Amino acid sequence: FLTFAGLFGAVFFFAQFLQTGLGYGPLGAGVRLLACAAVPARTFPCVERAREGLRRGGPLPCALHAAGAVALSLWLVVHEILAVPIAGSATLFLVGGAVYLFSSTAIGIVLATIARSMPQLGLLFILTVMPLNLLSGGFSPVESQPPLLRAVMSVVPSTRFVSFAQAILYRGAGLDVVWPDFAAIVAAGIVLCAIALFRFRRAIAIAG
Repeated sequence: FLTFAGLFGAVFFFAQFLQTGLGYGPLGAGVRLLACAAVPARTFPCVERAREGLRRGGPLPCALHAAGAVALSLWLVVHEILAVPIAGSATLFLVGGAVYLFSSTAIGIVLATIARSMPQLGLLFILTVMPLNLLSGGFSPVESQPPLLRAVMSVVPSTRFVSFAQAILYRGAGLDVVWPDFAAIVAAGIVLCAIALFRFRRAIAIAG
């Protein structure tokens, strides 16, 4: 249900943006929306192969798949279809995306050590990751949040990701500007991995 709602909302608002924001007609917007249908049609048959690769190679295949999807979206959707100029280095943004992917994976591993089943993991994801993304600054300005919430969100990897993504893509910032965000995301990922390792070892010790 959540996947359907997310896809429907993305297509609906994307169509509105193409027509009201960029001035395309209904036909032009529809033609440009074909990419939204082509990407799932091409990637969904690969799900089973991705699962098999995950069982054999760990999280690396899924990480490479996510990085490739980000690169394709940045080039095809943002640069080619929407014709939005990219002010900064796309390579630097992709490196930052890989760093953020590391911390996001660490969050998922920590949640997996807490949950006892896949349904529980899904509920934990809704209760933790979704609010963190909603409050990261990508949907509403961080400055509009209460001071205490703003201080808490300043150490969350998703907030740092939105910060350096906007700085690189919109303002052309370089590594000398965004390195604090990179360092904060790496530090958060290391801490989360340490927590996950501790909980996993404790679970093994209790079970053994």
